[in-house]
Amino acid sequence: MTLFLDGFEDSTIRRELTESPAFPLVREIVFKHGLRVARRTNTGWLMCNPYGIAVGKANCTKNPEGVLEYTWRSPYYMKERGSDRADKETIHSAKLSTLMGVLKAKKVIPPTANMIDRKMKMLGAPVRYLRRSLGDSNKEVSLSSNSVHALLAYYLHNDIDSRGLSLDRSECKNLLDKCDKADSIKRMKNEKTYAFFHNPFYMIGLDEFGDYLIGKMRMDGDEKVEMIEDFKRYKSIEDYPNLIAFMTMTKAVYESKEHHMHCGLPIADEYNDSLDAVFFYDTRPTHYDHTYVVTPC
Repeated sequence: MTLFLDGFEDSTIRRELTESPAFPLVREIVFKHGLRVARRTNTGWLMCNPYGIAVGKANCTKNPEGVLEYTWRSPYYMKERGSDRADKETIHSAKLSTLMGVLKAKKVIPPTANMIDRKMKMLGAPVRYLRRSLGDSNKEVSLSSNSVHALLAYYLHNDIDSRGLSLDRSECKNLLDKCDKADSIKRMKNEKTYAFFHNPFYMIGLDEFGDYLIGKMRMDGDEKVEMIEDFKRYKSIEDYPNLIAFMTMTKAVYESKEHHMHCGLPIADEYNDSLDAVFFYDTRPTHYDHTYVVTPC
């Protein structure tokens, strides 16, 4: 039975796990829920679904009464009662069978499909940032009521003189130019968005450890995401050679800019034209959250 994610096991961490009091819990979660160990942390063994997305931490510690308790903590489950957020996110029991029963009965561990769907829903952000970078396609204009009256009279009756109305030709030309430019920008946004997202692109995430979460996908005509290459967790970009050059260029482009950086990626919400990449994030990287970039394959 494989306990670790591919690429995250070595003799040292394997020995530490098997000697850990949390090992029986980890083993049961691997067997019954299909999760795998990625890392050992100060608060437990970080466990991921087969695609490398972190789900929770298994641990075994002494409670205030000095009794060993198995614990499972996950940000994807919240009890109604608890002394603080950490307590609400944690299920604990001195009996392994009891804890495992609660995990099953309460459906504490989210289905893999739900976790992947969470990632897919984040792709609305880079679409917005790419379109925003191409300019304003808003057609909102400001016209006086007299100008509106005159335009309607001219369009519907080809006559404004009999109504004592007048039109400023220069104003009309400026408004037409503005609307034509907005249409041109909108077309450019649609073309660029289609070329970027409807062809295969990489989605790359970096968590607090500096571990990479990489997948390859495309969007269809209904903006639904089609996975081309499933997500997988990597310890180093060296383990994914196709993206080494991109990450090297990204570091070179941003190292002189005033951006918060994390392991070579800027923590930012923006499209970079020179890299043809959109950077985005929800929060700063944690054990569960990433800073992201999408770029064409």
